[in-house]
Amino acid sequence: MHRAKELLDYDFVKISDQEFLLPLTAEFRSLVDQTATKNNVEFRNYRKFSADASITFDDPEVLPLLTKDETKEQAPPKQ
Repeated sequence: MHRAKELLDYDFVKISDQEFLLPLTAEFRSLVDQTATKNNVEFRNYRKFSADASITFDDPEVLPLLTKDETKEQAPPKQ
């Protein structure tokens, strides 16, 4: 490869009533031996994706906290 060049242009894009700084276009040029290539990229149709979630439990019972003795390691039961 003899030469490579990349340009990336940004601008503000309005998505869901908010503006975001996002890439708009990109250009990549390269020269390998006698072959020159140019690749143009155009970014568009940006969308905002979101989700909401909630967790509910059927049993609202609150368990009491364990005492220090209850949290100590215990010997396995004898068989």
